Amino acid sequence: SRVTKSMLALSRGAATVLKPMDLNCVLRACIEASHERAAAKGVRIESVLSPGLPPIMGDRDRIETVMLNLINNALDAAEEGAPPGLVTVQSEGCRGKEGDWVLVRISDTGPGIPGEMLGRIFDPFFTTKDEGQGTGLGLFLSYGIVADHRGRLEIENGRRGAVASVFLPALVPVSESHQEAGWEQARY
Repeated sequence: SRVTKSMLALSRGAATVLKPMDLNCVLRACIEASHERAAAKGVRIESVLSPGLPPIMGDRDRIETVMLNLINNALDAAEEGAPPGLVTVQSEGCRGKEGDWVLVRISDTGPGIPGEMLGRIFDPFFTTKDEGQGTGLGLFLSYGIVADHRGRLEIENGRRGAVASVFLPALVPVSESHQEAGWEQARY
């Protein structure tokens, strides 16, 4: 349902309605929604969310679609890697040349993405999954949604597995975020 709605919105050029939102709240909901699937795959999800995270302007349903897609991809990859599989979801505020950003990193302990495929992962209908396991639209749609939010989505191989990084513009400067400094850590 979410994929279909995202495809329709993308194809129609529908305007995205952006509202101030707490990205950590979205991440917690996505992690909770993924908990049962992770357990069935024998993969742990660990979160390291910055309580000092500035809010963003976003469409909650569309941002949830992106985060769920990235978490599900990471779960699939971590299941293929050497046990025990682990997916880590991190959030933090960061400064860049273009201003302040909210950064979400979703990493896995899977086999990583073959180098020759890295340049094609955002192409529509491109998938590395077995037939019947994926549509090849998840990353394509996620890339479009993040771009609609004036952000960027990058995927690369990390030390072990792949790392998806989502950069979204912070609504207030990182230095003015009024939440407590530190990290909130959870394991599922």
